[in-house]
Amino acid sequence: MASLSDSLYVAVRNGSDYVAPTVITEIPAPAFGPWVANDDRLLLYTDSGAHVLQAVRADPALPWGTPRRLTELFPSGYGGLTGDGLTIFVEVKLGGIRYELRTATRTTVDTPFSALVPIPAIDDGSFDDLSDPQPSADGRHLYFSGSTGAGLPHHIYMSARVCE
Repeated sequence: MASLSDSLYVAVRNGSDYVAPTVITEIPAPAFGPWVANDDRLLLYTDSGAHVLQAVRADPALPWGTPRRLTELFPSGYGGLTGDGLTIFVEVKLGGIRYELRTATRTTVDTPFSALVPIPAIDDGSFDDLSDPQPSADGRHLYFSGSTGAGLPHHIYMSARVCE
């Protein structure tokens, strides 16, 4: 059974301070790793079963709509979207405790993502474990956690792509 500690919360800023966080009741627990689009109308998160879910709303002042499982991304873990919500980067468990990063795209936020594909420049064999991908809003930089060997600590990395 999920507890409130497995729930998503929101804290709103009132001037320079945040008010006490409240549970986002429209999102059922367990829910982890929230990502919210720049316009505050798209929410992405994961559940405990390696599913990525998406909730949308027409206006930031309204409650979140019913979450929808993004079945095309199963099984995957924590994910991050570009600011437009059209490109996703996720961690995928490959057996044991090893994770790699994958990416997928879609044409609109209402359509399914393409099949997940490896990111060759990042998953080039130099990392033993990759996780926690987070792209910049414009999609030009990808931040992620990585370890170069079993039992070695994770570090934060940044990869940039050249856009013409």
